[in-house]
Amino acid sequence: MVNLSAEKREWIRSIAGDARTAYGRLMRSGVLVVSCDNRDDIEIVFPKAKFAHLCGFDYYWDAGKHRLAPQELFYDDIVSDDFTYARVDYSHRYSDRNVTIQKRRERTRAKVAIAAEVFSGLDTATHVVESAKSDIVIFMGQTMWSLGLGHQRMRDGEETGRYIPASLINDSILSTRVHRGGTSVSAITGLHWK
Repeated sequence: MVNLSAEKREWIRSIAGDARTAYGRLMRSGVLVVSCDNRDDIEIVFPKAKFAHLCGFDYYWDAGKHRLAPQELFYDDIVSDDFTYARVDYSHRYSDRNVTIQKRRERTRAKVAIAAEVFSGLDTATHVVESAKSDIVIFMGQTMWSLGLGHQRMRDGEETGRYIPASLINDSILSTRVHRGGTSVSAITGLHWK
């Protein structure tokens, strides 16, 4: 039997290192502009509040996990000396509430395994595709990983024209789980920061 608390603690310690450092660079770098061969440029910003979910976690105010905390706190709190691991759960806010703990755990394991590589290696992305998932607009990625992107919205719900990361999947950008069939595949021709 796996000790889930110890495993979760180990995974959080893992992402508190390289993954957090790499995501911090993305946050501070401004707007990533992704140019493609057959679509308009895609502008991406990396909010602090997305880090927990991209790594497979939800962060709570209480150990009973009843009151969700502002997710941007997770990024700073995981390196705090008084961080409480019991306030973290495997992410499930964006999926069916009836998903088993084992399935949520496996999703988190997959995200933790690739988070640092993806956050430090966005320049290895090769394609952008229309998403096969209803809550994700597009994905960018390569044969080993896919980063789902959603519209960035202002407080009133209006779209800004930019994208924010919404999902991290340990699967090829061209898989049917990621790429919506019958839609075009765009090759990435360049990335730069503005």
